Amino acid sequence: MQETERSNGIQQLVERWRTDFKRPENTKFYNEIDYKKAERKYIKWCLDGRVENSTDGKKRSSMSKGGRA
Repeated sequence: MQETERSNGIQQLVERWRTDFKRPENTKFYNEIDYKKAERKYIKWCLDGRVENSTDGKKRSSMSKGGRA
């Protein structure tokens, strides 16, 4: 796999998570600066694998099934 293909895939995931985060409960709650901070934390949280995988319905986490405590 070429590096550009991998980067493109990650960019697509980040855009999907950014779109998921952009909902009225967030846009109406945060001011502009705090919204960007919260969005960034959410995307990092997703990249860490803590969001439910929509394809298999399982949560991925370092804490699940024998993970470190």
